[in-house]
Amino acid sequence: MVGLESRLEFNETIGAYVKFALESKENDCTKLACGIVSDLSCSLGEGMNKYLDDFVPSLHAVLNDITIDRRIKLPALMALGDLCLNCGTIFN
Repeated sequence: MVGLESRLEFNETIGAYVKFALESKENDCTKLACGIVSDLSCSLGEGMNKYLDDFVPSLHAVLNDITIDRRIKLPALMALGDLCLNCGTIFN
């Protein structure tokens, strides 16, 4: 996705699907959604600022949920870290 950053149009419709996958509590969907959030935040950088209110609480919920496999928590933590690094001060 890094090579697509100039042509990539991320919108609310796609964001809704990613958020649904993050909240699905299905391990494979959650893991893939975390990877997508991570890739998008690296590609779009501060363009992800307007989606922080959607993704950050969902990622926190993944990290706090004891029913989700702990192997899914690392991609969630990495996605949260990528959002933090690429969104700048608005993340705080």
